[in-house]
Amino acid sequence: MPQLISNSENIFNQNPKIKILILRQDRLGDLIISVPYIKELRKVMPEATIDILLSDKNYGAKLCIEDYVNTCFCYSKNLLKITSLIYNLKKEKYDLIIDLLDNESKTSTYLIQILAKNYSLGFNKENSNIYSHIVPLPDKNIVHIVERNLNLLLPFGVDPSLLSPKLEYKLLKENVQFALENLGVKTKFRIGLNLSGSNKSKYWGKQNNIELINLIRDNYQECEIILFAFGEYVKIAKEIKTETKFGVLSPKTKNINNFAAMLLTCDIIITPDTSVIHFASAFDIKCIGIFSKEKDAPAPWTPYKTKSINLITEKEISSIKPDTVFKAFQKIL
Repeated sequence: MPQLISNSENIFNQNPKIKILILRQDRLGDLIISVPYIKELRKVMPEATIDILLSDKNYGAKLCIEDYVNTCFCYSKNLLKITSLIYNLKKEKYDLIIDLLDNESKTSTYLIQILAKNYSLGFNKENSNIYSHIVPLPDKNIVHIVERNLNLLLPFGVDPSLLSPKLEYKLLKENVQFALENLGVKTKFRIGLNLSGSNKSKYWGKQNNIELINLIRDNYQECEIILFAFGEYVKIAKEIKTETKFGVLSPKTKNINNFAAMLLTCDIIITPDTSVIHFASAFDIKCIGIFSKEKDAPAPWTPYKTKSINLITEKEISSIKPDTVFKAFQKIL
């Protein structure tokens, strides 16, 4: 049975040079919301070796945590790559594995069973029996994911309630330069309109975006709209631009830091995608989040400590009307 840690205790910080591996092998937004935890862990464990396992979906954003970790590894669902990765990780002989995922993960379970030499730490959840130590999992409907993560500092003698976390995302000069060269110097109020998230359930719909753009164009002529789109949605973004005769298409880039730099130029961001929402929080940009939440499902990952309006429906996301989003836009101004 794992040991439950409900209050701050000095358990893992008794060895200042402990070797730690953090598991964060999931999506982009998951890494961004983990920055405050990783930053605080480094603060209390300055001499420790802190490595992190990312995925091929969020490895490109490692810039945001490189100041606080020693090595970033990448987990890819490829048998040969997994075999090589496991071999290299086992050689490190970590003293502690920390699982940041707050839901059950078969991958985390597998990695902990193979790599946990001494101790492993995670939340009290469905697969908590795989850990040596667990911390309470705060209510997902009340406590923001950023603050839930901080409970994993309890075994390091840290009281999360005394912390004032803030999201952050460091960019390089070359990323800022990319945004400037491709979007130009901002001369008008700039709105970032992100079309979709990582799956179709986070697509608000072509007609909804067209109607919203028309409302903004007709009432706020002294502004510009940047349309952010990837994959199959690039074609839709071009169609939206043609039909509204308004807006600028963001240039294609495979560099997530260049993408983040373009978001940074916006005054307001409107998005159905949570990773873009976390960028907005990190850059302290006003944000309108469009969410679909199934009944009895946990609260969506809303913006953190930045001025925002969250529009949430228990129906399909496309059921949120353009006029509703436009009114939120007027209000947040």
